[in-house]
Amino acid sequence: MSIPASTSTPFTRSSPPPPSPPQPPLFSQSAANTNPSDHRRRFSFKSSQNNNSNSPVEVATASWTSSIAHHCRNGRLSEAVLQFTRMRDSGVEPNHITFVTLFSACAHFPSKGLLLGPSIHGYARKIGLDVNNVMVGTA
Repeated sequence: MSIPASTSTPFTRSSPPPPSPPQPPLFSQSAANTNPSDHRRRFSFKSSQNNNSNSPVEVATASWTSSIAHHCRNGRLSEAVLQFTRMRDSGVEPNHITFVTLFSACAHFPSKGLLLGPSIHGYARKIGLDVNNVMVGTA
């Protein structure tokens, strides 16, 4: 079967898509006219060190706790406890959120949690977090 050289298939042109609605600008004109060093000062790590709300120690604790929480959410309690041990060995002190994250994971995995939970709670008591913090004391 051969295809003829010229076919009389009608060709219809589709209409172009409608124009998209206008998008708001990413930056306002007032932001475009400001000095770039203002933005660097506002968003740099040094400014967060000078601000009393986020000390470098708190940032390090939050980073380690985030990594521990990642392991807990993905069902890897052993890796979370190993990460917790590395955190302590590196000199970063855990906070109440770190312990609550680990206790929550222990509750979701009772076979491992019954083994690991008491030692984690013992360390929380040793550094005084179970007395000073209701979240840790009742976990």
